[in-house]
Formats: sequence, structure tokens, C-alpha cells
Amino acid sequence: MDTTQRIAVSDAGIRIGPVDASGIVRDDSGVRVGEVLQDGVVVDFAGGRLGRAVTVRSPAPSR
Repeated sequence: MDTTQRIAVSDAGIRIGPVDASGIVRDDSGVRVGEVLQDGVVVDFAGGRLGRAVTVRSPAPSR
């Protein structure tokens, strides 16, 4: 079965990190770097735009 994950991606297409259930974006080391607004835009805590939140699908491992 495929799994999905919501991540933040910069406008240049670079992965920022995962988005948790409350809309907080963390980098891969766990540091909070921003939040997702209602329209899917990701901003840092000073209000600057970082990118967008997207949902990615990971295929199930083959047997």
C-alpha cells in the first residue's frame, strides 16, 4: 500500500522538510523553520515566504 506525506518545498523545488499535523514545518534535524498557511504557502516565523506545502506519495516496497 502506498503512503503519503506532506512536505514543504521551496519555490526553487528544494525539499525543506516534513509538515506535522498542526502545520509546523521542521527541517530534517527537527528544528522548527516555519508554518503552513491555509492556502498552502509556507512562511518562516517572521512572515517571509519559504515555498509551498505538497503531498508526496511513496510507493509500497516491492515484494
